[in-house]
Amino acid sequence: MYCDEDIEFDEALEPRDPKEFVIADLTTSLKTISFDIWRDYDKDELRTMKSLMEEGKLQEDHAAQLLFMYFFPKFHRMLAHLLSAKHHKKADIAEWYIYWKSRIPEVLLTRIDVKDQLLTALRSMHTFLLNSKKKPAPRPIPSKREVPVPTPDLRRMSIAKWIEILAAQHDIAFAPIAGKRFESHQLYRIGDEKVYFLDKVVYMYDGSAKKYSPTSPSTLINRCL
Repeated sequence: MYCDEDIEFDEALEPRDPKEFVIADLTTSLKTISFDIWRDYDKDELRTMKSLMEEGKLQEDHAAQLLFMYFFPKFHRMLAHLLSAKHHKKADIAEWYIYWKSRIPEVLLTRIDVKDQLLTALRSMHTFLLNSKKKPAPRPIPSKREVPVPTPDLRRMSIAKWIEILAAQHDIAFAPIAGKRFESHQLYRIGDEKVYFLDKVVYMYDGSAKKYSPTSPSTLINRCL
């Protein structure tokens, strides 16, 4: 025996408009659409949209809204990924773009807002092609900062001892060259340079002039760094 509540319950169980279910399925498929360049192209989510529009079950504005909410955001993200990935060829990316543009229902392609989305994608591709043709600007060689070297009191130590201290402070190899002398003066190796000491002066070998010339401790240390 039915009561009023039973009647209300039965009415609530009446099937909804099938169109609502179809559009809900379309929305779900657009949310999960795969833009992978190697995707299964037999699966065509936008074909469903086109069919619904042709059958009058999906209005143009509603279809465009679905594209803006679920299709184009993922479309642009995937395009950016493809352009940044070095293993994708330009021809493959162009083919990918043409494919997805061709899947959009033609009536939507006439809309200004849809055209703007596609133009944005084309600009991204154009900018990428221009940048890929430009040769990277050479990096400027940073100027070498000269290390300040204090002036010692050579009345209390020899110039050789002072150079030895400076070399240790700056982690520069310094040692006498065994069995090597110049005009009876012991030769030393400091870094890649050869030097000898006379009185309070450092003499460094000049490879281009092929002779020893006087130099300052500051010049010597900075040359070895």
